[in-house]
Amino acid sequence: MFCLGFLLPDITALIMEPFAREQAGSASALLGSVQMMAGAVAAALVSWGYDGTIAVMAIGMTVCALASMGLLWRERRVSGARQDA
Repeated sequence: MFCLGFLLPDITALIMEPFAREQAGSASALLGSVQMMAGAVAAALVSWGYDGTIAVMAIGMTVCALASMGLLWRERRVSGARQDA
């Protein structure tokens, strides 16, 4: 959790970089909405599957980490194809 304080502002800045100054507010609002919705869905799924152990939370964290890595891999592939074209 300590590293999140260093990572999240930089990640947010990288996400906002492609947007023009006029679009920054809308992009920031969309980013916040997507983050809150993803957190709400993940929390609901973990609480729905809770069985008294921490296994469900560990599985949820693993699934979220793998989904993040998959999205990063996809974005790098797509942006690499755009640069080649």
